[in-house]
Amino acid sequence: MPKITQVRCIRTRANGIWTIVKVLTDQPGLYGIGSVSDVNNTPTVIAATEEVIGPSLVGREAGHIEDIWQCVYNSGYWRNGPILNTAMGGIDMAL
Repeated sequence: MPKITQVRCIRTRANGIWTIVKVLTDQPGLYGIGSVSDVNNTPTVIAATEEVIGPSLVGREAGHIEDIWQCVYNSGYWRNGPILNTAMGGIDMAL
C-alpha cells in the first residue's frame, strides 16, 4: 500500500481563496488532490494543513482513510471548528 510522503497546498493566485491540497505518495505518479478553500481564513487553513496536519500524516498508508480522519479529528484541541473541518475535508477528498 502506498505511503504518504508530503502534504502541500497550492493557491490559485497570491490573494485567491481557491486552494488545492495535494497529497503525494511514495509511488511515482500517484497523488490525490482536494479543495481546502475558505473565504475568510485562507492563510490559517493552509497553515493548519501544511504545518499541523500534514507532518502527522507522513509515513501513514494512504488507503487508511477512516483511521487518518479519526486520528486527525481526535488529536485536535479545538474539535469541530471551521479551520480543522476545511483542512480535513480537503485531505479526505485527496485520499
